[in-house]
Formats: sequence, C-alpha cells, structure tokens
Amino acid sequence: MSTSPLGMILENEIEYFIEIDGEVIPYDVAGPGRIFNKSIILNKKLSRNYSPNGVLKASAGSRTSFLLPSINSHNNIIKLSNSLKSKIVSPKKISDHWNVFKKIALSETIESNWKVCLLYFSEKWIQSLAQDSEWRDLKAYISESDRILHQYDSNNIFYEIFYSYVQRNHNLKITNPYITNTAIHLIKIALGEMPGYIPATDEHLLPLHNIQHAFCHYYDIEHHPTVMVPHIFKFETDKNPIYYSLQHPTMPSFSIKRNNRVSANDEIKAIDYILPSFLESMRYDSSMLNKTVFSELAQRINFTFFHNVPCGNDKINGSETLQEIDPRFAYSFSESNKKFCHEGKFLRGCIQIATN
Repeated sequence: MSTSPLGMILENEIEYFIEIDGEVIPYDVAGPGRIFNKSIILNKKLSRNYSPNGVLKASAGSRTSFLLPSINSHNNIIKLSNSLKSKIVSPKKISDHWNVFKKIALSETIESNWKVCLLYFSEKWIQSLAQDSEWRDLKAYISESDRILHQYDSNNIFYEIFYSYVQRNHNLKITNPYITNTAIHLIKIALGEMPGYIPATDEHLLPLHNIQHAFCHYYDIEHHPTVMVPHIFKFETDKNPIYYSLQHPTMPSFSIKRNNRVSANDEIKAIDYILPSFLESMRYDSSMLNKTVFSELAQRINFTFFHNVPCGNDKINGSETLQEIDPRFAYSFSESNKKFCHEGKFLRGCIQIATN
C-alpha cells in the first residue's frame, strides 16, 4: 500500500485484505468519500518504520466474496467456461470464488460495465496539504478522519487487559485459545472493527446481477446463487444482521489452530460459554469499559447460532430457518425459484450478530 497515491473513492467500494501464504483475510471495506493512503501527508519522517511490506492489499470491489452454494462441479465449470469463452478453474476453497467472479466480470459474453471510480490528488495538491497553511482545515479534516478510524487500535492494549481480567475472574477455563480469540473477534465484528459477511443485495462490491445470471444460466447452479460479501457492521444504525462462520474463519491470528477433532457444534457451545461473560463484564458499573462504546454494545447486541445439523442443542437454530429470518439470503436481480442452500459450508456453524 505504500506505493499507492493519495486519493478518494467516488463510486462503488474497494476491499482491503491481507494475503499471506495462501490465506486471504478481509480487513476493511471502504466506500465513496473515503480518502486512502493518508499517510503520505500525515506521517512525518520517522527513524523507525513499523509498516510491514506487501501484506495489506486492496481490490476494486470485493476480493473475499463468495457464493453460498458449492461451485466446484467440474462439469458445470466446463459449461460456464464454454459459455464465457474463457478457461475457468474449479475453485478449491471459498477464497478462490473471486477468480471465477473476475472471469465473469471480464467476459465478452457478459459485457459487464461494473467499475470502481477513484479520484487521485496531484503532487501539487499533496505539497499544498503538507506545506501551505491555507490548506490546514482540509489537512485537519483528513487527520481527524484518520484518528477516528484508528481509535480502537490506539487503545487495544487496554482491551487485552480487560479480556484477560474477565477470563481470570470468571474462571473461564478454555484450553484452546482459538475459542477465546474467536469470541473476541466476534465482538470486533459487532463493533465494526473487522468485517463480517452479509448476503449481497446491491452492486457496491461486485456486479451481482452478472454473477447470478452466469451461475443460473451458464453454470446451471442447483441452489439459489446467494453471494456473500464482506461488510463493516454499525450496530448503532444497521437494521440487518451480519454473519461469521466457524467453517470460514477470518481472524488475523490464523496461526492459532482450531482443534479439527472438535465439531462446529462443540465450538459453538464453548463460545456461548465465554462470550456472555465478556458482554456481562462490559455492563458492570465498575468495569473499565463502563460508559464506553463497549458497554453500549453489550446492552444492544445479540449473538444467535445456526447449523444445518443442530444435534439437539436448543441454543443452535437450524440454518434452513435463515431464509425466513433474513430474506436477503433469497435475494436475486432476476427471477429464481431455486432452493436456498441451507447446507452450504458457511452455514455449518454460523453466528448471526444483530441488534435487539
């Protein structure tokens, strides 16, 4: 990102993501009005450089979006390839769906006109922002917007102390740190500090109509082509929920491995054991997080668990109910009578985050 010029998004959205050793992790979603690469004018020349190289990347539209149904049928991929007159490789994992979406968007058969529009500031502008006192109001605005974006990060050490304190005082004996990290990550998603996923109902992040049309008419997909896209949740204003999947973990701390011998249902039980303690402790009058956004969040947020096979656990809902609870899962630009894919991998241990 260090080579990117100073600019602003004008139309549609871009996604920032982390890509390292085959892992692709959603980091942020930015839309019209967002100024990017502010460090060009805000950072003074320092003796130490803390920025890693080549880790944070950006894409026009979403890099980590995917279809809820599986699309790894070899025969159907061949049909799609022939229709688009472009060689397409069957995706091996969810993060590979983007490669197929890109082929669809660039296909001459589809003729998509989807794009992201950016405004780049000239070198003269950048020099004026950095040196001209008459530009100080604009520079102050950019500086303040950057400070607001990084409020969480600047206080992160205190949040780590809080979570450690709660685990000790509540005697939360979780042997696998993966579960604890997941619970904390869910709170970050609820706060809008990390992206979760929602069913796409617009074209801000990708050419949804073209993608759904291609999979219905050229790939001949069996289930409804629900496309999941990354989203930054705002619990103060968002009316619709956001989702996280235990089968598609997107925590930056991916080196802390899950226990593959433990089912998603068992992971949900463990998360449901630790998460309420974190939220309850945020609400205490004596809490270090009292009268912060955390205590407000704890009063207003609900976590609901879903699985295609709940195994008799009354705290886990059947994923087939999601279509009725959240009609976005059945959204389509064109008529579709295909069945909702409630057995999709993403929904086999899915957590819904919503305000009450």
